[in-house]
Amino acid sequence: MPVRHSLGDGGYPHAAPRHTAGGQAYLYGFCVLPLDAIWWPAIVAMRHNPLLAHFARGLREAGKPSKLIIAAVCGKLLHIAFGVLEHRRPFDPNYSPSPS
Repeated sequence: MPVRHSLGDGGYPHAAPRHTAGGQAYLYGFCVLPLDAIWWPAIVAMRHNPLLAHFARGLREAGKPSKLIIAAVCGKLLHIAFGVLEHRRPFDPNYSPSPS
């Protein structure tokens, strides 16, 4: 019985990601975003972006582990990026939503 790993060849839909000879991970035939693509920008943003530095400082003071802090900043950074793209406005670090 042949082993099938991806949807492209009719394999099991919940197959584990596989790596090509070049080391790039693929899941269901799509390239998986390497963690470095957002991990290092989050580390830099924690140092240089006052909004994210304040967010990370609050997590650090709450006793959270450093990897969790970086992962939370990754998520916050992605939310900021998608917000900028969705609303087509430049990033404003002083933005605060109006109270409703």
